[in-house]
Amino acid sequence: MQTSIAKVLTALGIFALSGCVAAVDMAPRSAPRAPLQDQADPPGSVEPPGTSPASAIPAESVAAEYAYVAQHFPGWQVQTQGMIMAPGGRPIDVLTLEKAGVNRDLYFDISSFFVTGL
Repeated sequence: MQTSIAKVLTALGIFALSGCVAAVDMAPRSAPRAPLQDQADPPGSVEPPGTSPASAIPAESVAAEYAYVAQHFPGWQVQTQGMIMAPGGRPIDVLTLEKAGVNRDLYFDISSFFVTGL
């Protein structure tokens, strides 16, 4: 686990130093996508955290993202990690999780630690 986190941190550092914004998505798209809740939300309800860039979960580090996944999504594995820029220039990490052949995306706001333009 330590080695995987170190590789991810190194990769993020390379993106930050180059000023690039890249979305890395190597997961096959044939797997069905699961909603982050078991049932549909009733009209007027609040969007569950992390289901879109608008509801991205604030993260203080990449390690915190993985800790969140481990705590809130036991049994799910991170398949890919990519970064997008949300409207307004807010950097968002997108983790694609997989469990039993089902994928779901989880969004994290990384503006507290992502650096551009070095």
